[in-house]
Amino acid sequence: MTLNTNYLRDTMTTVFSMLQHSTCPENLAFHFLSAHDDAPELFSSINSTFFYLKMKIYRFDSNRVRNKISKSIRQALDQPLNYPKIYLADTIPEDVKRVIYLDSDLVVVDDIAKLYGVDMKSQGAVRGAVRKHTDRRCNPGNNNMLW
Repeated sequence: MTLNTNYLRDTMTTVFSMLQHSTCPENLAFHFLSAHDDAPELFSSINSTFFYLKMKIYRFDSNRVRNKISKSIRQALDQPLNYPKIYLADTIPEDVKRVIYLDSDLVVVDDIAKLYGVDMKSQGAVRGAVRKHTDRRCNPGNNNMLW
């Protein structure tokens, strides 16, 4: 999940919803990606609310995407923190074997362990996503072919 000052409240809502619906919240570990120098303050904010939370914050170098973001897209999408999910394999340490990437503006309404338990290897999948991106319920907001 990305982490910045503008969406801290949303991020905390997402974290809280995951913890509330988890059968074993102690098994959850959160990995946050931040492109700003305010990561220590953000870490403190989350840690003071969820002091028992296992979490790490990784610095995402926003220069990796600066020249790839089209100026013709709407302003909400031209922020570098919309794109770290594409670089997860380069950002998260190798000892983290499996990740569920979540946007920071959602509410989880069931146990995330159910999603984590889906066997994607047997299907030859590297990542899971909404099958039909043209579905009105899905708006990924970016063109993955560019990356």
